Amino acid sequence: MGFKCKFFFLIVIYCSGFFSAVYYVAHGDENSPANDKAVRIVNAINYYSSKIYSRVSEKYSQIDKEELKSAYNKGLEAVNTMTAKYCKNQTDAQ
Repeated sequence: MGFKCKFFFLIVIYCSGFFSAVYYVAHGDENSPANDKAVRIVNAINYYSSKIYSRVSEKYSQIDKEELKSAYNKGLEAVNTMTAKYCKNQTDAQ
């Protein structure tokens, strides 16, 4: 193939890729089935996220701060104890 054929082939490939990208990014018809499905999915996600957020915020508003702090400290102390035991076992094994 000559230079002109290769150049023309590259231009065709480049343009087809560019136009495919433009077609992919372009907005579709507002009444298209794909757009309708996407809207339904987004609405469902928003509905369930707001429902979950209201439940979680209601539960956390009733928690005693000192009780939460003591439970957190107990958990952290347990993790630190397990870590120390694991590190001791690993050094003893070597």
